[in-house]
Amino acid sequence: TVIRVGIPVHVKNQKDCPGLIKGGVLNLVRHEVEVYCKAMDIPEEIAVDLTGLDVGYSIHLGQVKLPSGVKPVKEGDFTLITLVAPSAMKSEVDEAVSADAAAGTAEAEADATPGTASAAPGDAPAAAPAKDAGKGKK
Repeated sequence: TVIRVGIPVHVKNQKDCPGLIKGGVLNLVRHEVEVYCKAMDIPEEIAVDLTGLDVGYSIHLGQVKLPSGVKPVKEGDFTLITLVAPSAMKSEVDEAVSADAAAGTAEAEADATPGTASAAPGDAPAAAPAKDAGKGKK
């Protein structure tokens, strides 16, 4: 008899996962997968191997070998797990990007010579301070 049953998703080889070693966070998107299988052939688990995975990777159902005769109830190649950067790692990356952007802006300002039209977008024109300099004097 073919039945419908939920099979738990378990991860293997965490110690061989560079993303977790770097401090990444394992996000178990599906704790179990509903499948159709024979009542006598119910798998104990759906094993997901983390060996070699880095931050930013994900594992989908199509990447996992299901036992013979086991078919998922839900169609499609849905995500089982993702490996994401922790908040601290994300903020370090954001700070590095901001620092690079600030360095690029500072270099652009240093390279610009007075009187040229090489101002960055959003910068006030070079003549603006001189226009306001005489205000308040009679």
